[in-house]
Amino acid sequence: MRIALLTSFAALLVLVLFLANGYQYDFNSRQIRRTGIIDIGFSDKQAEVYLDGKKLEGHLPFVASNILPGDYDLKVIRPNFWSWEGQVRVEENVVKKIDNIFLYPVDDSGQLIWQDSSPIADKQYFLSNGYIFVLDKDFLYFHKFLTLQNDQNYQKWPRLVIGAQKITDLKVIGDRIVLAYQDGKRELRTLDAGIVQGKLLGKNLEFAKDHWIYHDQKMISFFDLEFQRVTNLFNLPEWQDIADVKEISANGNDYLLVRDMSWPDYTAYAFVGGQLKQVASDVSQLLVSKDGLITLLADDNEQVWYLLNNQKLLLRRLSADFELIDLSLSQFKTQNLLLFRVGKTYFIADWQFKQIRQILDGKQIWTLMVQDNFIYTLYTNATGQVELAKLNLEI
Repeated sequence: MRIALLTSFAALLVLVLFLANGYQYDFNSRQIRRTGIIDIGFSDKQAEVYLDGKKLEGHLPFVASNILPGDYDLKVIRPNFWSWEGQVRVEENVVKKIDNIFLYPVDDSGQLIWQDSSPIADKQYFLSNGYIFVLDKDFLYFHKFLTLQNDQNYQKWPRLVIGAQKITDLKVIGDRIVLAYQDGKRELRTLDAGIVQGKLLGKNLEFAKDHWIYHDQKMISFFDLEFQRVTNLFNLPEWQDIADVKEISANGNDYLLVRDMSWPDYTAYAFVGGQLKQVASDVSQLLVSKDGLITLLADDNEQVWYLLNNQKLLLRRLSADFELIDLSLSQFKTQNLLLFRVGKTYFIADWQFKQIRQILDGKQIWTLMVQDNFIYTLYTNATGQVELAKLNLEI
């Protein structure tokens, strides 16, 4: 009896020592493994922490010890605040510090400009250069949204006859409107319904500042607004085939993202003084501030970089499915503010990601744009109505 008690006590003592020294039994691998620690530095006594859906007891700041190695879903919630979600990788005998958590009050009180109270059905909505567009059956209705009244019926707006066609993109340039259709063709019209030119070039067409850029597999060319060719931009004999020019940003210089068909990533070029200069490789997104002072790059590894003297400096790692949307100088603070999307959630941040504000989440966003230091967004609200709202561009 005494031997059995001593044996049990020794086994319990060994188990306690193992736990005290950071070991846990892994039921999946059926092994005793060294654990890791999650150290959450964010302070909020009203917030709750969930790891893989299980609530952790305690308040922030919080240290979770004896966590088996692996990938975990971490969620921090607080009533009437936007929740924070992320994934954390725990490694053996490593303290994983989490210090990038931000909780912001739920605030959808952006100024409502206009609401479409009729059923959405097969309608489409667009914003471009101060105009709102509603495509309803054969007609494209439009109005300057700064002069809208909330109860105004869009069917009383000026309209263009479009026919039963699916529009994939729409841009307003001066008094002209460019319509891109589902078949990849484009049509250039004036806002008084005059057609400047009918069927235009195909899918490989981008607008940049005051001209168009078109590419085929061997060459990139400039076109003016009337679609008269200006010049061949360049030929790249060392490339077998140009797959596409993904994004163009203009701030006095043109920045091009060009991809070869044999390579999954893009190469960024600056077009300065009639010459092309490579500025970065292996990128997927490029965004230049409107004052031309800040250039941000992103890659397929979910990283955002700042381009300084042609050197990439890492700013932030984001989760999958993110998009850099706009980089504008705010009149409220003398700094460039970044508008970006992660999944279906939209954020504003200073361009160095030191301060972040979550602005839109869980809505069906039709489109949004930055103009005159405000964000204008078209979205479907909780009752199924489409609304146009204005939000401050500030953190």
